[in-house]
Amino acid sequence: MVSADDVSVGKPLPEIYRTAAARLGFAAADCLAFEDAPAGVASALAAGCAVVQVDGKWAFDPRVNAVVPHLGETSIRCESEMLLLALP
Repeated sequence: MVSADDVSVGKPLPEIYRTAAARLGFAAADCLAFEDAPAGVASALAAGCAVVQVDGKWAFDPRVNAVVPHLGETSIRCESEMLLLALP
């Protein structure tokens, strides 16, 4: 977990996503972020993450990969050592 206390600047700057990815041993570009606010979407995109926007009908940014009404409509499963995300 990474919180605002762990970074010197908050969203919409990308430090929080870069820090979280690094702690997990990944590049931010290899991560998928779920965000529900414009500042969070901007932060994740600036870090290089793929983004699924939660809540809303239209993407806050055209680079958002998908928009879902809520997380309950998504599922993740492991297949052949890959994580597969199913969206509505």
